[in-house]
Amino acid sequence: MDMQDQNQNILSGLRLVEGLFAQGRFVEVRQVGKQVLDTAGPVTESGWHFLVHQIIHAAEKELERQATVPAKKLNIAVVAVATGKYFRFVDPLVSSLRANFLTSHDVKIFVFSDTYKSTSDDVHVQKVSRKGFPGDTLYRYHYFASMYDVLRGFDYIFYLDADMSVCDVVGDEVIPSYGRTLVGVAHPGFFCMQNYLGTPETRSESVAFLPATQSRYCYWAGGFNGGRADAFLDMCVALARAVDEDARRGTTAVWHDESHLNRYFSAHAGAVMTLTPAYCYPEGTNLHLPMKRKIMALKKDHAEVRSL
Repeated sequence: MDMQDQNQNILSGLRLVEGLFAQGRFVEVRQVGKQVLDTAGPVTESGWHFLVHQIIHAAEKELERQATVPAKKLNIAVVAVATGKYFRFVDPLVSSLRANFLTSHDVKIFVFSDTYKSTSDDVHVQKVSRKGFPGDTLYRYHYFASMYDVLRGFDYIFYLDADMSVCDVVGDEVIPSYGRTLVGVAHPGFFCMQNYLGTPETRSESVAFLPATQSRYCYWAGGFNGGRADAFLDMCVALARAVDEDARRGTTAVWHDESHLNRYFSAHAGAVMTLTPAYCYPEGTNLHLPMKRKIMALKKDHAEVRSL
């Protein structure tokens, strides 16, 4: 069976599994989904098989939730960076988080900004200095690590870009389970593409360097990630050190913090639960991704919002 036939088989199976999930037939989703994956064979250059895995995971989470009553109420921290003109995105982001993000749990929002001010009890503003681009994005993990003692008191921590909107209900499916402690999102620009491994750092002089022989199954987007508080903070400390080492070497990773994130996730792949691009879905895209958007990356004029 050639690659095209494999892709077609798994696409047909995907539609069947989606239909079962929509009807709430979660046990059948698990059974049929695994049959689809077994019969499709190894589809190493497609994102469709990955999506079937995610639907099976969501069904298993729902079965787990139904079997666990009452569910534990968790303390969740959400962190975001909004320096310079990005402050304008914070209020809409906060509103969308309150409406749709892990609403059955206690959520506290931490905004790292030089300009944003808040009067809400659930939004804490941590003052940081603006560094310009790419410093404002590159040093995000330094900011989070600087709040280590505060953030470690939460059960889970999630990062979202300030220019994101939680446009649909996001529930416990984003909380890592089955031995995983971190959460990442497959990059929408490379999902279901031939170059599904994306554009990692290829220069060996950067700590973010990923050799071509490194085993991995996707390229992760930098706009949404998280995990158990201890695991997420350990990652923040490691990424901050990696950025500092690059600075000492006089280099900057090609895609800044995202390059370092991909290096870390690749090295700790067994700890990472990877979500579909539904959780980092670009607004106004022509990608036609086969999933309902949950968290949307808002369309913007990059040059304008990065300008001083």
